[in-house]
Amino acid sequence: MFLILSALLLLPHCASMKTAAPKVDEKEVLRKRVADYWQLQIDGKIDQAYQFEVPPYREQSSLGGYMKRFRLVKYQTADVLEVAVDDGKGKVKVSVYYKLMHGRLASLPKSMTTQNLNEDWVLIKDTWYHIPEGFAWPPEKTGEKKSYTLPSVQPPHHLGGVAKSRSLFVATPPLGGGG
Repeated sequence: MFLILSALLLLPHCASMKTAAPKVDEKEVLRKRVADYWQLQIDGKIDQAYQFEVPPYREQSSLGGYMKRFRLVKYQTADVLEVAVDDGKGKVKVSVYYKLMHGRLASLPKSMTTQNLNEDWVLIKDTWYHIPEGFAWPPEKTGEKKSYTLPSVQPPHHLGGVAKSRSLFVATPPLGGGG
């Protein structure tokens, strides 16, 4: 009888003790997510990397259009340098080493470049998503769909000076050799 009473007295105490879920280090979760995203880019699995983009972007931009953006770039390596997390928003600095492909102008040498990118990420329903450069975040709440088009990476020779895409700026001299 004593044991039964003791057990009944301890039962409310045990019930009130919550087993706390281990604290998740969001910086490390985001760091891994960014590394996974860039590994897909490096491996040429652009269709899978597309799934890492924020859902509103994917609703407005087709997979085919997304894949075209990367047709002239081949990423070689990516290193996550810095990660900052604040209230479901992430700021990430990534160093990428990439090659610009010259498409039809195969005789031109391939440009190898390293660039530091500053990226924005957002936590949605416990998953981190990449916010593409040029995409308005947070999305408009009016229910209107707004069309967003991001530039394709163009070889520097097409622009005669600067190529821009995904925060990549590559300065090159104009063709023609004029002084």
